[in-house]
Amino acid sequence: SGIFGHIREMANATDLPVIIYDIPVRTGRKIATSTIFELANSCDNIVGLKDAAGDPSATATVIAGLGSGFDVYSGDDAMTLPLMAVGAIGAIGVATQLGECNFFQR
Repeated sequence: SGIFGHIREMANATDLPVIIYDIPVRTGRKIATSTIFELANSCDNIVGLKDAAGDPSATATVIAGLGSGFDVYSGDDAMTLPLMAVGAIGAIGVATQLGECNFFQR
C-alpha cells in the first residue's frame, strides 16, 4: 500500500504522462503486478512501465492485462530482447543514452 500511495500521489500531482519505474535492485522491492494494475486503472496519466525487474513472465501478464494503451519498456539492457518477445515496445536503457550510435547494421 505504501508503494501504491506514493506513486498515486506523484501521478495526481501532475497532468503530465507518468511511467512507473520498477527497479527492485535499486529500491529493494519489486512493485507487485497487482499494484501496477491498480495504479494504471486508477490514474489516467499513468501510461506505461519501465521494467527492470527481470521477470518476463510478470511483464507478459502486465502487457496482456493492460493492453495497447499501456506502454511497457525494458529498463535493463540485458532484458530488452526477452521483454520485447513478450510484447514490450522498446527500451529506456543505458545503451540508449549513447547518442548517435549505430545499434543496427543493414
